[in-house]
Amino acid sequence: MDIDRVLSHFKGVVQTSPKTWKALCPAHKDKNPSLSITLTPHRILMYCQAGCDFEEIIASVSLTHTDLREGKQPDKHEVTATYNYFDAKGKMVFQVCRTKSKGFFQRHLADDHSWVNNLRGITRVLYRLPELVAAKGARVVFIVEGEKDVDRLLALGFLATTNSGGAGKWYSYYNEYLAGRHAVIVPDNDEPGKKHGEAVREALKGIAASVRIVALDGLQAHGDVSDWLNAGHTAEDLRQLVSKTPPLGEQPSEAPAAISASDLVHMELPAISFVVPGLIPEGVTLLAGRPKLGKSWLCLDLAIAVASGGYVLGSIKVDPHEVLYIALEDNLRRLQSRLRKLLGEDSPPPGLNFNLQWPRLDPVSGGLKQLNAWVRAHPACRLIVIDTFARVKAVAQLGTPIYDADTTALTGIQTLAGQNGIAVVLVHHTRKAASDDPLDAVSGTLALTGVADTTLILKRTSTRAKAELYVTGRDVREQNLALNWGEDTATWAIMGDAEDYALSEDHQMVLSILDDAEGPMSPSLIAGELGLKQTVVNKLLRRMLDKAEIKKIDRGKYVRQSKASDPNTQKPAPALFDE
Repeated sequence: MDIDRVLSHFKGVVQTSPKTWKALCPAHKDKNPSLSITLTPHRILMYCQAGCDFEEIIASVSLTHTDLREGKQPDKHEVTATYNYFDAKGKMVFQVCRTKSKGFFQRHLADDHSWVNNLRGITRVLYRLPELVAAKGARVVFIVEGEKDVDRLLALGFLATTNSGGAGKWYSYYNEYLAGRHAVIVPDNDEPGKKHGEAVREALKGIAASVRIVALDGLQAHGDVSDWLNAGHTAEDLRQLVSKTPPLGEQPSEAPAAISASDLVHMELPAISFVVPGLIPEGVTLLAGRPKLGKSWLCLDLAIAVASGGYVLGSIKVDPHEVLYIALEDNLRRLQSRLRKLLGEDSPPPGLNFNLQWPRLDPVSGGLKQLNAWVRAHPACRLIVIDTFARVKAVAQLGTPIYDADTTALTGIQTLAGQNGIAVVLVHHTRKAASDDPLDAVSGTLALTGVADTTLILKRTSTRAKAELYVTGRDVREQNLALNWGEDTATWAIMGDAEDYALSEDHQMVLSILDDAEGPMSPSLIAGELGLKQTVVNKLLRRMLDKAEIKKIDRGKYVRQSKASDPNTQKPAPALFDE
């Protein structure tokens, strides 16, 4: 049994302890090392966290069982699987071992790197704690009763954890890692498992944002979530089951509580949460633009990026969250075509949901109530896109001023977004008439942009950028971004600040015309040649002077710096001692 020879068959090998290694699993397209390799006294163990079959793993690298064992047969206490527990900083703390007799024991490394088969003096931690800490944006955490169940759920795209030692071993200091999250407890189907689930629920009461205990339908006695999945159930089945399970202990307050000024001053409030960093925070975002400009393409690309944890506008990395896209101006065929165009060869993200019909968001039609119900049933949702807002906007009562009607139309959505920590993007139109103030271009009264937390305005431009995106709001920096349109991908991408991007184009044009000029040129002559405003040309010339790209000569005319010494473009220098 030669461990070095065995390790030579794998790629990306990293040693994590004296007798433990991580490597890229050869049985699937592994980008991050997910294969654990452990050396024991009698054999070499392998376990893929993505769930790959052991036989497939060794066959992929032409290894046999004999290569992994000593000559003698192992006894019933042989270790068949190991699960490493790391602290929040990624340092291994201890290990849980499963034996051939289906028993478990725990051990840690002594100072001399030998295994000690107990946890005396060791502070226990949650399983897969580094992943839990790193996923700050993830709001739903599954709590199960076994390490293999955690690994199975992680392989399906869920965030999950468990405690070592089995049922009844939940410590109070674990609770801090579940604070503010939606905890979904999935107990094993036996009496100890049910009692453990109830104990964890009580421990998280008032700490987690909500707690659900999910009973898996049709689960055999003593079965767990892995058994349930092995029986043919899917990740989507689990999502649906969670959605149908109401949070425990939710009771509406009869009277709203007030906050004293003293309490408010001393409260430690979390920073504003962004679904798209720097662009779309939680709350109501109004995205306005002329028809047929590409707002729906932008929103669909946004929805795909958030659902998959990809990039928005080509460069802004986002965390993965569930998304509801209410496409009220599309049919299934057009939506399918656009989705296929944007996805290309990629698979559809599992957290992206569509609805092509929705009632108006008023008490009579019930649309706002249904939206609230959907959000409560899908606690992982962080983004809702409504395309377009006009299709669901509450109808104004007869005699109600339009400004008041617009305020009422957005207030209910804003309350929903704030209470649930989500972003709601409302697609809207702009007026035909031009305006100096970008917000005046939004169709409707000023109440819409006044109530909305963030306003994005997509507009055409005369520069080489295809469009500009004006951004303003309470929690975002005001900016005007140059966007380019990818014909092949049907996506918008940020090119930079709109003014800088336009000036960079004009900058090259000024240099080109000065290169071709027969002599010095005045700002007015340059502006006339290029069809630019003289104020723009003056700004460009000042920048170019600072960079020493050009030189100003007599009577306020300019030449390229390389031509500044040309006798045809400059007065001769006065003779020495000339008066």
